[in-house]
Amino acid sequence: MNLTQTTLSRRARALLGLLLCLSMSVSSAHSKINKSKVYQLKQKSGEVGSLTIVVSDSGLKATNEGRGYFIVSHPPKWDVTIARPKDKIYASMPVEQWCKSSTLLFMIAAGAWDGDWSKRPATACTWCAMPAHKYECKYASQRTHRDLLIDANVVPDVGYKLKTTLVMIDLNLPEPAEKILGRLDGVPNANGVPAMFENLFLDGHSDRRLNTLECTKVSVPGDLFTCPKDYRPVDFRKLILNDSERNDFDSLAKDMDVGRGFGKPRSQK
Repeated sequence: MNLTQTTLSRRARALLGLLLCLSMSVSSAHSKINKSKVYQLKQKSGEVGSLTIVVSDSGLKATNEGRGYFIVSHPPKWDVTIARPKDKIYASMPVEQWCKSSTLLFMIAAGAWDGDWSKRPATACTWCAMPAHKYECKYASQRTHRDLLIDANVVPDVGYKLKTTLVMIDLNLPEPAEKILGRLDGVPNANGVPAMFENLFLDGHSDRRLNTLECTKVSVPGDLFTCPKDYRPVDFRKLILNDSERNDFDSLAKDMDVGRGFGKPRSQK
């Protein structure tokens, strides 16, 4: 090997080393960004069961393996996509539609509990070692069936709430992400990510309807917040219900005249 070849070999090795260093540096930086901005929450809900939520500025994914679905959403529109991996089907809707009350959505989301929490006073706290704030709504202890004109034989006094506590974790997420998770967990009007919801009753027993067991930082692949390309789109009703369930649902809706405008005659069978 002559001097020229030796020089070229050294330069090639130096260039290769530089490229490797740059690659490792970019990979390390990317990993740090993911770990600092992506949170994973493990939740237990009395309404929808166990949930695994991954959320960040870049989007969110909530998985309910027990009921066989996941939802994904990401900017800029934050449309909500509901998918069933078993059948590889999905349906999408605007975030505004997701946030509205729906007789079908109650099968995958917790619905809504106690009005607008965002206007109530809150105190700072922590949950799962994360900064959070707590709302408390206390009810008068003398609130009984007589106050509400309800038959005590149907709903005894001990069934009334003495206090409701709601804890929201402060992850500084975009507003659409918080709205989607609020609707999913049944607390649609509160600031932050729902972490715990509990009722304390007059007889002293408590009922925790939502509990976040852990909140950790994780690294995730870049396509986590999108629906796989091999899934096919279907009508939203078909995604939520199978054919037999849809027929039962339609029959029930017809029997109850769901959708009939006020003052209009009852539909003919």
